[in-house]
Amino acid sequence: MTKEKQKLAYCPIYKAGSTSWAITLSDIGGHPYRDLRKTQGHTKVIAKIFPYMSMRDGLSVIRSLTSFVIVRHPLERFLSAYRDKFEGASKDYYYLRYGENMVRYYRNFPTNITTKQLAKYREEVKAKVIANQPLVGMPGNPYAEPPGPTFPEFVKYILYRRFADDHWRTYNEHCSPCAMKYKFIIRFENMDEEGKLFLHYLDRTASVNATIWANPTKGGSTSKDIKCFYYKKLSYGTIQQIVTRYKTDLELFEYDPKEYLHCANDYNKFYNGSVLQ
Repeated sequence: MTKEKQKLAYCPIYKAGSTSWAITLSDIGGHPYRDLRKTQGHTKVIAKIFPYMSMRDGLSVIRSLTSFVIVRHPLERFLSAYRDKFEGASKDYYYLRYGENMVRYYRNFPTNITTKQLAKYREEVKAKVIANQPLVGMPGNPYAEPPGPTFPEFVKYILYRRFADDHWRTYNEHCSPCAMKYKFIIRFENMDEEGKLFLHYLDRTASVNATIWANPTKGGSTSKDIKCFYYKKLSYGTIQQIVTRYKTDLELFEYDPKEYLHCANDYNKFYNGSVLQ
């Protein structure tokens, strides 16, 4: 393994194998991730494995490094962020930071509930989320029916409130691929094959258990049927807005949004034979 190959630069994109590769790079770098995790939180472990490098520093040294980034279809990653962080209000941090507002702004509450009663319902759900208790046994509470934001509520919040958490920030914003010129681009969809080829290039194939890359979103991996189950809850125009938001990422990494647009609940109304050629 040459000295040049040992110098790695990695831009971790959340919901695109970032945790799995944190483990991989920690292990091959001689800092067993699982040992570190026993005494430190996830964020601290990642920071220790990947010392932060500013854009200015990165641009000045990246040519001498083995730089890589892992990408995933932007619309699949977008859905994975929802399923993992918001569905069912399963992550208290994300519910309290964003999810509650997603529900409050975009849910159609019954008109016979007063503002005071609605605030009481909201606090009841918040208390259970903080206590990590299941949101069951709350009949009539519109914040718990369903618990957490629905996918359409999540989408509206992201599109119209313009909050850009790292789990759905665009690749162009997060990793500046045009400026940084990464030497290797690994596709999440082909992780098993391309990840092993990359480790072979680094002469590290034997030291890594590739099964750690099998880290599906809570509820299972994002199959074609699952994608459509969620995206069919959206209109063609709404999905097109998501496509527009990730337009640069889709073009840079040659991802096609057609299969997601085909899932729209009103696709047949909009498709006229020339929309998606």
